[in-house]
Amino acid sequence: MFLSSYLDGIMLSVIPVARWYSQLEKEQHQLTSEWVSLARFSLGDEFYYGSFVIRHDDLAAGRLNEALSVTEFSE
Repeated sequence: MFLSSYLDGIMLSVIPVARWYSQLEKEQHQLTSEWVSLARFSLGDEFYYGSFVIRHDDLAAGRLNEALSVTEFSE
């Protein structure tokens, strides 16, 4: 939802500041804005997955040695 405001007679559309419903949502947003997934794969169990993740700036600079392996747990 965009909010409208006026500045010297000009209507501006303004994106409101995000309101987080929980600390978990705030942390998820922070992580997904800093990290990108390179690959996701099954670990042979329906509850566990593996991923290779890297920060956006490391990927852009070609620093693939900065990628991390992460185990994810499904719900």
